[in-house]
Amino acid sequence: MRSAIFAAVFCICGGAGWAQDDVELTLEQARAVAVRAVENEQPELALALARKLLQANPDDRDALIVVAAAAPRVGEAEAGRQAGLRAWQLSETDTQKYEAARLVAQAAANEKRFTLAGYWLRRALIVAPDDAAEEQTKRDATVVRRLNPWSTTFGFSILPSNNVNGGADAINDLGSSIPSEDSLALSGIKAALNFQTRYRLNQSENHQTTVALRYDLSRVRLDDEGDPNIVTTTEDGDTIITSVLRNEDYGSDYSELSLTHDRKLGGVLVGGTYTIGRYVYGEERRYDFDRISLNARAPVNDRTAFQLTVQHEKQDYVLTSIEYVDKSTLRGTITHRTNAGNRISTSLAYTWTDSRSNNYQYDDWTIYASHTWAEPVGPVSLSVGAGLRFTDYGLYEILFLEGPRNDKTLFYNATIGVPDIEFAGFTPAIVISGSNADSNIDRFTRDTFSAGLTIRSSF
Repeated sequence: MRSAIFAAVFCICGGAGWAQDDVELTLEQARAVAVRAVENEQPELALALARKLLQANPDDRDALIVVAAAAPRVGEAEAGRQAGLRAWQLSETDTQKYEAARLVAQAAANEKRFTLAGYWLRRALIVAPDDAAEEQTKRDATVVRRLNPWSTTFGFSILPSNNVNGGADAINDLGSSIPSEDSLALSGIKAALNFQTRYRLNQSENHQTTVALRYDLSRVRLDDEGDPNIVTTTEDGDTIITSVLRNEDYGSDYSELSLTHDRKLGGVLVGGTYTIGRYVYGEERRYDFDRISLNARAPVNDRTAFQLTVQHEKQDYVLTSIEYVDKSTLRGTITHRTNAGNRISTSLAYTWTDSRSNNYQYDDWTIYASHTWAEPVGPVSLSVGAGLRFTDYGLYEILFLEGPRNDKTLFYNATIGVPDIEFAGFTPAIVISGSNADSNIDRFTRDTFSAGLTIRSSF
């Protein structure tokens, strides 16, 4: 027995034009014809039938799906997105939700609302019915991300550390002098938030201009907050607490705004970036800065490229004893991709500074190498790196002492991802970092190590 009958305009495309006939269809027949019309690239017919179905029942999910699929093809992307959203709300199974979410994403992409499209593709990933659907959605999300003029990344980590303040392991060379409150290493937990958003102002085959905003925040929870950090005893035997440990004294905020222009010149990619920013430590502004960077990247062969970077940064300190630091860097980087797709990178950098304060004048040589595996190593993805830094201060002053300072630092890092654990395109990773610094001044001989969990996007 027919549940309902209505007259639909059933347009059949002929070779010479359009023929129109009124045909009586049941609701079930109309749904079937509408679906076939979408599959046969007849969006106008599908849309006409689906809208008549919705007149009979505004919550007809099948009709909403047809509208979501057909409307963007005739220039009605917003209508398609709204229909897909309603179909999502009416969906009862993961398969239905996956279907609706992808159609919402498709409609949003047609509106050039790529950030919204990426959001709905992530929702589709959560309910993907099988591995093939999941991989297809990831590929689509990668395409949407490339098309999107907005690119936003963020990360969050909570890392236990034996040296949250970069302090020394011991103070043995200051005689009876009292070290400053941040001289000794302090253990605790360090939480970090990293956020960056980038907008592509213009793009062509040979050039691109982007503006970016970056914000890094770190907060510390000391193991011994509230305990006296430096205690001295007077000749009369009285105890004096010079300072008390406070969590807020070791947090930091870093923000920057940058403008970048890249251009292809023959086979060479050249670019320049101008950046302004501010660094705050312990709730006090330390310095503002502006920086200019120039780089050129050229292929050596099909698998290897060389990049040269020249950078100059001017830091304006609040403290008049420092006043300014002019910091210049020259860096060369070679990147090689192996037959297996692994990426190996090696860099050599030279940095030199000038400042009103002798303690901020130094020469630094740094060599660094990293290896990123293209495919999982067993159940994990893996990236490792290590480097050596040699820093020479011509003259360094500590309280009433002064003399040369020479530091040698070994540093290392590893990121271990777990690709099999994923939610909405986000995967967890274990981040390990550490350093071993040896200095002729004990205050700067220190070991640091931290390990913790962070979340990354898989596309």
